[in-house]
Amino acid sequence: MEKNIKEIANRYKSENGNERITQKELLFYIIARLDDLEKQDSHQDKKIEKNRICIQIFWIILPICVAIAGLIGSLI
Repeated sequence: MEKNIKEIANRYKSENGNERITQKELLFYIIARLDDLEKQDSHQDKKIEKNRICIQIFWIILPICVAIAGLIGSLI
């Protein structure tokens, strides 16, 4: 596990031009990443709520459709 962390750190360090990163810059980077994760989470929550509403509508409409089909079947 420690080796992976070092490899990742070295990769980011090389992408940054091997410049020193201050703790303040690192803190702002972490905060920005957390904000991005929060935005993704809220987007997923909206999708989940949309699916939940669709399922509730389905369970309301299903008995109505079955009743209508039964009524039509009894008339024929």
